[in-house]
Amino acid sequence: MLDFSRLEELIQREMAAAIVPGLALAIVRGDEVVYARGFGVKEKGGTACPVTPETVFRIGSVTKPMTGTMILRLVEAGILDLDAPITDAVPWLTVGEPNVAAQITLRMLLSHTAGLPTLLHYTPSPGVNTLEDYARIVIPRLKLVVPPGTAYAYSNPGINLAGYIAEAVTQTPYGDLMREWVFEPLAMRHTTFDPLMAMTYPLSQSFVLDAKAQPYVKRPFIDNPAEYPCGFAMSTALDLANFAQLHLNKGSFKGEQILRPATIDAMHAPHAPLMTPDERAYGLTVRTRTYKGVRLVGHNGGIAKYGAVWLLAPDEQIGVVMLFNRAPGFWGAADAISSHVLDRLLDLSESVPLTPIVAPDRSPWRAYEGSYLGSGAGLAVIAAADDCLMLTLNGEAIPLDRVSGDCYSGRKPGGGSVSVGFLPGAADQTKYLMMDGMLCARFDQATAPDVGTWAEHAGIYRGDIDIWTLRFADGQLLIYSDDERTEVPCIPLDEHRFACAFGLFEFACDANGRAVALRGGGGEWRFQRVNVP
Repeated sequence: MLDFSRLEELIQREMAAAIVPGLALAIVRGDEVVYARGFGVKEKGGTACPVTPETVFRIGSVTKPMTGTMILRLVEAGILDLDAPITDAVPWLTVGEPNVAAQITLRMLLSHTAGLPTLLHYTPSPGVNTLEDYARIVIPRLKLVVPPGTAYAYSNPGINLAGYIAEAVTQTPYGDLMREWVFEPLAMRHTTFDPLMAMTYPLSQSFVLDAKAQPYVKRPFIDNPAEYPCGFAMSTALDLANFAQLHLNKGSFKGEQILRPATIDAMHAPHAPLMTPDERAYGLTVRTRTYKGVRLVGHNGGIAKYGAVWLLAPDEQIGVVMLFNRAPGFWGAADAISSHVLDRLLDLSESVPLTPIVAPDRSPWRAYEGSYLGSGAGLAVIAAADDCLMLTLNGEAIPLDRVSGDCYSGRKPGGGSVSVGFLPGAADQTKYLMMDGMLCARFDQATAPDVGTWAEHAGIYRGDIDIWTLRFADGQLLIYSDDERTEVPCIPLDEHRFACAFGLFEFACDANGRAVALRGGGGEWRFQRVNVP
């Protein structure tokens, strides 16, 4: 039984601990919103600016399942084909390398198995102002991280390209498609991509913290029409509750069949395994996993310090929507709040089940051994020693236990767990692994550079998603995240690159060899140096 007063106490306690100014929550059961409330404020101004269930937030990647729903409606209408080469729809498309586009399908784009990188820009790149600009200019320049159809690799460009294909085939702007096929049929009256329209609604700002841990509004307000499909929608808890009802009720909303039940099942089915103990996978623009024996479907979203959770237990007809205006440091709390709701509504045990351990199969260990590099995971080194499979993740040694097949897990010395899944490859050498669901590729490291030559690279690097401070201490390069308020050691890889717990980074240097920017941090972000000598 869910005690709403205890739930509200939990939310307010977690918001205070993480310094989150405002949050909106909606809980759905079947075709009904059973709870909706706002907490805190949407902008500077104290109690005069309260958050309500109708407050508009940016929702980041929760946009993806809405884009997927629109595309699946077009598939049902016979306008798009999930399994035809995307060049059938747009013959001139080029993706990264010659002849690659003809190997890619919409199904691959929607399940993040097309091999495209993560990449996201908060503001338009020069000359890239529309989805067609993006398809013609950005997509051809991208380097594949894995061959199409090989493995899951989370990709904003892939969803943007899918949105463009829908736009091109229908000759209708993407925003109009979303309004016609998703927002209007689901009575999502306050959901929009247009900042000028959002300004006419109760719009929440997002917040960052100053040096004294006081929140202030993040400026400027971001917008990039060339990347709308992957993460730029703005919505409310109640609008997303309507969207949840569609997916909880087999494609039906308020008595009208918007999508066929079989299509909803296909969206929710695992298409790309992430090889984790909780069976995480990606469907068609939705994430899936198992929680205490319950199948969960949904998506999180984070953009410009906003955070969003859209989580469904379809078999139990339960949905949780949570929007908040300062995401850094709150994701663990958001998960705890969602779990609290599920545990009590579904009468689940509050204890966390132990990860099952099975007998090790040592026969593939030699193929596993080696170094792997991932943009989000950093450097993972696998070695068999003393009859134990060991992971050294960004310098931290972690013994691994076999969970199932080629999936392993381990406990970090400082607390928390890590999962490792080895993708099938040649008998003598595994080429890819999944580190906590993030793709890493085998990496043959050359002689590491003398980190002392990087001393002049120390300083502050600022970008859209974070501010990094690099410093040296006792011959060690350290990096501090302003968002995470944590400093971790760095591992030099080659002349310009290093790995750490925040992912893979690369220095961009001028003609004199001075670092002027960093690239990386879990994707191809650019962080400009603010103190260049």
